[in-house]
Amino acid sequence: MSQERRFVSDLLALSAGFLLFVVLPVVMVFANRATAAILAFACSLMLVARVLDRRRNDLLAEVRAAILRPVGLLFLAFFLLALAGIPRTAHAQFHLWRLGEAFVPVATTMLLLFILPAKNLYLSFRLLALGLLLASALVFAEIAQPGLMRRFFGLREEVFRLNRALVTLVMLLPVLGILAETRRERFIAILVSAVVVVAAFRSDSATSALAALVLGIVSALAWLNWAWMSRLVLSGTLLAIVTGPFHGLILGTMFPDWLHEKLRSASSAIRVKIYTAFESAISAAPIFGSGFNSASRYKDEPGFHRIPAELQSHVEFGHPHNAAVQLWLEMGLVGAAIVAALVVFAYRALQGLPAQMRPFALGFWAAVVAVAIVSHGAWQAWWLALVGIGIVLFSARAIELRSSRDRA
Repeated sequence: MSQERRFVSDLLALSAGFLLFVVLPVVMVFANRATAAILAFACSLMLVARVLDRRRNDLLAEVRAAILRPVGLLFLAFFLLALAGIPRTAHAQFHLWRLGEAFVPVATTMLLLFILPAKNLYLSFRLLALGLLLASALVFAEIAQPGLMRRFFGLREEVFRLNRALVTLVMLLPVLGILAETRRERFIAILVSAVVVVAAFRSDSATSALAALVLGIVSALAWLNWAWMSRLVLSGTLLAIVTGPFHGLILGTMFPDWLHEKLRSASSAIRVKIYTAFESAISAAPIFGSGFNSASRYKDEPGFHRIPAELQSHVEFGHPHNAAVQLWLEMGLVGAAIVAALVVFAYRALQGLPAQMRPFALGFWAAVVAVAIVSHGAWQAWWLALVGIGIVLFSARAIELRSSRDRA
């Protein structure tokens, strides 16, 4: 490669790293759906760098090879199932648009995961630490003076939602951990993590607090006993998928009224009713589901009449706030089986990571499952992109560490 092409390639890799490590956490404080756009932009930069490194024909061949891998075929099967199951209602175009929104970050993640070498993404501990601290400072300012930043930047004054921003900051903490190499960097990582966790618990974002708690506990236990903890997380994930049609029933039985009262700020009682309402309709289409994104307009679906009258109002929340319930409702047994197979492949990939990365990766995995089970819609583009960004960064760091080891 000529010096000019190498310079441009390195500059693009640096720009992609700056986007993911600094721009992403800061922008999410203001635009809480920005992850998908930032991931797509960073992917574009890395692809151009990749093309500069090698010929275009090689790139196309690698794309085809990635699609034909078992994981690629499973994702393709899931997409085709979702496409075929788009509800044939007046909202079909809306559901199709939502499928496209979800497909872009997933396809982008797959592309980056399978065909890009680590050198096409600049990994920097300092940049990520800077981005997390800047974003945390903005979060603390918003907590202290709600709406202050929106007025300062001339944005519309509205109820400022920090939930997604804080979830993003928490989910980037394990990435900071795997990038820390020296004792000084590890100390800084602990301080930055403390700042982010304090921001999560000071805010009204119960989801980010849960993610921080699960991330910390699982990562710590994984350091103590990796084999036992990794199997436990895998089993818990598969169990959550298998029991998806019964989450409302299980939690409704396990959680007494006094515990719901303690968890009032997290709306636990309402969430259980939402789960139960949507679960009541799973039996209307148990094999292939009621159709992708049908939960968002479920009043128009044939299965709506199966929901008890006292719970029918709870489908107006737009989605079950539980990925396992939504998976079974919209994609049925077939969709759940595909996702379970993907989880097993993900576990195999996790075992192949360098040893020093595994506890952080397992904590990230557990936090993703915890958030998915209690909060966001399963197909929200910003959430899929955030998970995808984490996976890509773990993969890139693993490649970098293996390359360094081989050179040594």
